[in-house]
Amino acid sequence: IKERTYTEILLPMLTRTRGRCAMFSTPNGKNWFYDLFQKGLDEKNHDLIYSLKATYQDLSDQDDYQDILKVIEALKASMSTASFQREVMGEFVSDQSLFSGLKEATKDHKWFEQYHKNLSVYEHGVKKFPTNRYIGIDIGVVNDYTVLTCLDSNNVVVDIDRFNLNEENYTHQQFKERIAKFVKKHRAEGLKSAYMEINNKELLFDELRHEFDLYELIDIRTSQTNKPQMVEVLAKMFDNYNIRIPDNHELSKELYAFTSVQNKITGKWQYKGTDNIHDDMVMSLVLAAFCKHEESTSGFTEVY
Repeated sequence: IKERTYTEILLPMLTRTRGRCAMFSTPNGKNWFYDLFQKGLDEKNHDLIYSLKATYQDLSDQDDYQDILKVIEALKASMSTASFQREVMGEFVSDQSLFSGLKEATKDHKWFEQYHKNLSVYEHGVKKFPTNRYIGIDIGVVNDYTVLTCLDSNNVVVDIDRFNLNEENYTHQQFKERIAKFVKKHRAEGLKSAYMEINNKELLFDELRHEFDLYELIDIRTSQTNKPQMVEVLAKMFDNYNIRIPDNHELSKELYAFTSVQNKITGKWQYKGTDNIHDDMVMSLVLAAFCKHEESTSGFTEVY
């Protein structure tokens, strides 16, 4: 059902009658049902809402569990990864989602704390585990968010900065300074290049590069021609379990909701978030992954 059916019809009826509602669903992306489910996992909300997820793994004490496992293995062999995660494991994966393996790629705070600790080890005055870094910059317009994502040579997302120009009440100068601060922060940690999407943002790019001496900044103009190639680089990282991302609610939500739709007239693929979910964090990560791919495999390739 649509969210409006719940909020405008069911919820008022439940409020008036002090009734209860039991909702059962197979997940299909991180939509409004996902948001409700997450609220129900938090103990402080249990007086109002309680969530429970059940899978075949809850039947491990059954006498016929081995037979159940045989059925599961047969299903797994006949289904796509996304379909299996959604239909059998109850994961909030969209049937149109481009990225698989998100659960495996997501690491908690403790994992990243240890990772950064390992990177900070010095031996004889030099870093024992040096890495290069690559940045993707997606500039927000009006209500969109500006997102800067830093990916290192181990395919670990080591830093994200996400902010809205209007919410922060920034001047144009303060806006530029925040971007420059992020880039220079990672310059000291082995930054190789920073790809910035410049569609209708050429002036901003020039100001950042010359006013703040951001020589690592490289302009990228995305189009229906090159965007599939760029997105594919990131999709392969997830498919091959070759990327690590932080447990960030907004990033996870955008990745699960990011889909492709083929234009019936031109035949070209278009990429966007479903259910009016932003894709700023996804595109910033796409740019960072593409930057790392281009800079580390074939040198700089100018993309038009």
